[in-house]
Amino acid sequence: GVFVLSAATGGDRTLLRQLRVTVSRGGVTVYSGSLASLDSVRLGTLAPGARARLVLRIALPSGGNELQGLSASADFGLAATAV
Repeated sequence: GVFVLSAATGGDRTLLRQLRVTVSRGGVTVYSGSLASLDSVRLGTLAPGARARLVLRIALPSGGNELQGLSASADFGLAATAV
């Protein structure tokens, strides 16, 4: 099937724009950008019974204290549709 990763975010937009997300599948980066910009990412296809490694990294860049006290949330979903 065809797999898609989705994200629904909430909270402070300033923090969401600063959080850096990298999504990779099988060592290949399929998304790199801010958490605020992550809506859905097509991960490709996967045959029945096959396996794939999906890595999602979230990082906060180093810097000042302007982000202290802010909060954000993200709910991630993984959906598959038949080809």
